Amino acid sequence: MFILRFFRSIAWLSNILLSGYAILIYCLSYFVPFKHWLAGFLMLTLPVVLVLHGSFLIFWFFTDKKRALLSGLFLVLAFPFLKRSFTLHQTKDCPKSISVMSYNVMWFDVGNEDGEDTSQEIKAISFNTASDIKCFQEFFESESTKKYQVLQKLNKQYPYKASLNNYQKNSIGLITFSKYPILRHRSERFHLHNGLLETDILIGKDTVRIINVQFQSMGVRVNQVIRNRKNYAVAKHEAKNILYRLKDGFTDRAKQVDLLSKWVQASPYPVIVCGDFNEIPYGYAYGKTNELLKDAFVEAGNGFGFTYNKRPQFIRIDNQFCSQLIKVCDFELIDQIASDHYPIVAKYDVR
Repeated sequence: MFILRFFRSIAWLSNILLSGYAILIYCLSYFVPFKHWLAGFLMLTLPVVLVLHGSFLIFWFFTDKKRALLSGLFLVLAFPFLKRSFTLHQTKDCPKSISVMSYNVMWFDVGNEDGEDTSQEIKAISFNTASDIKCFQEFFESESTKKYQVLQKLNKQYPYKASLNNYQKNSIGLITFSKYPILRHRSERFHLHNGLLETDILIGKDTVRIINVQFQSMGVRVNQVIRNRKNYAVAKHEAKNILYRLKDGFTDRAKQVDLLSKWVQASPYPVIVCGDFNEIPYGYAYGKTNELLKDAFVEAGNGFGFTYNKRPQFIRIDNQFCSQLIKVCDFELIDQIASDHYPIVAKYDVR
């Protein structure tokens, strides 16, 4: 009996400490007051906090229902975060909607580390997924290899385009294709193929600003750790590198999303932002964007919406956001395995 009381006392103390920590994480994730890399690491733990509170809720429900109220309260307070991970909606009727596709095509599978060539599948998804506007990240066009020459076919489908790398051969970067006229564009390169690509697109009598995004990578290579798990020294070295890359990624993305925010706030037109944020929906980059725009997945998505096709596979790092005046009619994740990302397509009523 004493052991049981002692265990319950330790569990209750742990529950209280977890609740204090949860307050900190909730404030960081909801109000995004800090962009320091340490805050990024802390916000990354929010799903763990929710799982632990769920576990405490179940435990106290069967042992002390009054104490279950504490974790129950924190799960209720977490509802805005839960919607970022799971949501259910019916398709809205928008007869004049436009569709926007965002897809990280992984260089069309050049040099796949897993040894499996999926370039044809990635191209098929890129060509055949119906949308009025297509925003690609890590787009690759080869000068010498036919299977990586894709511009010609996309040019037939989409008469207007803008690019981060000005269509240079054998280069990787952001590119936006449109069935509607592109009035102007500008871009900002961050590092290699990461950056912002802004296009003003004329749709009927209205102009919409589309910002194609790829922020700094998280640098998480879980496969490398798993492959070398029997070699302790190599696995330890790779795990340590992941922490350093995460730290650098948090720092870089904070600066990059601040520039995106300035672009959004300066826009005289309604804005749609889409692309590879390389960050889960609880971090600074997501939160800063969500302060200005609404998340199309939260507005019209279904299910969990996980967009990453490698370990860990249960994360959503690709997003579409839009101005408050734009109505989100539908959001779809194309779960065909090809790239290391799944494409996402959203429909908007912009007129």
